[in-house]
Amino acid sequence: MTAFFDKILAFTTRKSVYIGGWIAVLAFNVLFFPFFFHRFHPEGSRAQLPLDLRWSYDVEAAGRFFEYLGKAGRTAYAIGEILLDLPYMVIYSFLYMTTFYLLFQRNIKYKRWIVLPLFIGGFDFLENIGILMMLAVYPQVEKMPAGLFSAFTQAKWVAATISLLTFAGAFIYYFIQKQKK
Repeated sequence: MTAFFDKILAFTTRKSVYIGGWIAVLAFNVLFFPFFFHRFHPEGSRAQLPLDLRWSYDVEAAGRFFEYLGKAGRTAYAIGEILLDLPYMVIYSFLYMTTFYLLFQRNIKYKRWIVLPLFIGGFDFLENIGILMMLAVYPQVEKMPAGLFSAFTQAKWVAATISLLTFAGAFIYYFIQKQKK
């Protein structure tokens, strides 16, 4: 068994871990999420976006969505939140942080942006906990502060948008600087 881990560690470099992270993010987005997304929609119905993919929702919208899913769909949604979305949140947060670090490592002025992906992950975590709490008390969703959970969702999307714009700007800046040399 030790020889097996020695071979894995010999292959593992910073570059392979970084590339593996991007492969994991692609796998989640291309394979896992679509598979689960279709699992919790009743047959023959038009798909509705899960709460964590919407810009916002209120307690009535959450209740309607959970009713739409049915018992099996709510179970699949909860399992997807726990087994897919929570690990994905950790993977993408650290991967985006690493990407920001690589882009900003030589520019002290912009290093504070490296922590921005942690905000996305933190808000995503709070959003997921809120959704799981609402699923746990369904059908008494009105007892939960859905507006607060929706605010976490909105904060996640705002942080993600700022991160994307920062990443794009840093990438463009990086290539402009390369062209000047």
